[in-house]
Amino acid sequence: MKNLFASLLALILTGTISAQVSLIVDETWHNRNVLDSFVYEYPHYTTDFNLQFSETSEGYEMIINGVANVFTAQITFDPAAVTMTIQDFEVTTNPCETLGCEYESYYFYSFLTDSDGSFKTFEYDYFEISNGNQIFRLTDINGRIAEFSDETLPLPDEALFRTWYLHVMGADLWANDYISDFEPPIYPTLTIHEDLSYDGIGSCNTFTGTFNYSVDIWNTSFLIQEEFEEAGLTCEFHNGFEAYYFENFAIADYPLTMEVYEDTEGASFSFEKSPGFFFRYYDQPILTTSEFETSKVLLYPNPVEEVIYIEGVDSINFQRITIFNMLGEIIMEVEHLPTNSLNVAALPAGLFLIKMKTDTETLTEKLVKK
Repeated sequence: MKNLFASLLALILTGTISAQVSLIVDETWHNRNVLDSFVYEYPHYTTDFNLQFSETSEGYEMIINGVANVFTAQITFDPAAVTMTIQDFEVTTNPCETLGCEYESYYFYSFLTDSDGSFKTFEYDYFEISNGNQIFRLTDINGRIAEFSDETLPLPDEALFRTWYLHVMGADLWANDYISDFEPPIYPTLTIHEDLSYDGIGSCNTFTGTFNYSVDIWNTSFLIQEEFEEAGLTCEFHNGFEAYYFENFAIADYPLTMEVYEDTEGASFSFEKSPGFFFRYYDQPILTTSEFETSKVLLYPNPVEEVIYIEGVDSINFQRITIFNMLGEIIMEVEHLPTNSLNVAALPAGLFLIKMKTDTETLTEKLVKK
């Protein structure tokens, strides 16, 4: 009786796994990432490494479209062992000189095949998640895991592309740090462009870089750090903050888990490098109550690219306008400004103080140059 039960159970399991094979080979799969030694490798978000199967007399053929080349292989499934074996493969040899070429080489020649060209066997896994997406995974003998979805990678939310102003930092169980509480005040920013290049300001240093983007099989969005460069100045204050802030962009050991939200009242953006350690931005700069009450002039646009407009209560002409960097050095000075506009296109990107001297007083405001 026990032998009969065991035979029936084995038959049911084999039938279930065989049904999985049927579901796998009927789909087009889109590679999201490869987990290699606890580090995720990601294809560039503008590429689609899609995988398709077709049945042959000897098993199945697997075709993977890369960036510039195509990987074709003869494969067999072993439903009892839940394994898939690549028995023969061929890769086209087109030159690859664009985004994603490094990942293509890694994916084709390191993950899918062995360096000696021998057959490679993977454990495979198929399942559906609560949002209805189908997931396919391959695990090699070294424990590296490639994840695939039946959905193509969605593009980043367009609300992400703007200048963001850092307001709050959180550190797990510690109290949140509010940028408005910093003395002397600082105004950290992060501008993310449509090609996922970015620039911003820390305490006194400007920085630039490039992100990649991905969404995992659970629909969590990530920004992946790829390039980062900072001006390298020694700030007069808040160097510890700046080092901590820049570490999130400069060290690519873990991607940044991100969320962006927009409604009729504004937009917010946040990221975490580790759970509980977050940075939250808004699309409006920090303006403390005292600043709002004492400010007598309006500078716009701020941040600025070329021309800044100055509006005061009385629309007065200024005797002298002086612009300082955060080290106190004079970067630009203009005598007797005849209009309410000033061309600052020659300024480097960064945070500045603009001092405006009139007949009766001297006013100082902060200026952010893109």
